[in-house]
Amino acid sequence: MTAKSRILRNQTAALALVLTIGINEAAGADEIADAARMFPDGTAQMAAIPGPAESDLRFVVTRLADRDRLFVQIRRDGKTQSNVEASEIETSGERILEIRSESEATGTTAFVDTLAPDGSELTYELFLEIDKLDAYIYQPASN
Repeated sequence: MTAKSRILRNQTAALALVLTIGINEAAGADEIADAARMFPDGTAQMAAIPGPAESDLRFVVTRLADRDRLFVQIRRDGKTQSNVEASEIETSGERILEIRSESEATGTTAFVDTLAPDGSELTYELFLEIDKLDAYIYQPASN
């Protein structure tokens, strides 16, 4: 093999590698497709519900066959900065019907309407402190 053909073969291999990497990066750039590939077994539905307009909060509800799970996230610059589960929902076996939220001076208050396994509808208050999501309070709503 001549030096010229070795160089040409190496350049061809390098070009193929660059093209393969470029194609894989472009394919991985589809966040929706990536999320669909990672969608957990047993999950029937997932929904992201925005928090108050002036906040970086969102609520993620995951519907499983026998229960729901609720996560509260802080999103900034298109990335999740914090993700906390309100585990009381999962352990109660209640289904989430609706979530409404409003900003307060110290954080956010969310009203979580649920359907209990016995068919009764309940409303809970979820109090969230600014930048301290793990210090939340989840309790039956007081009228």
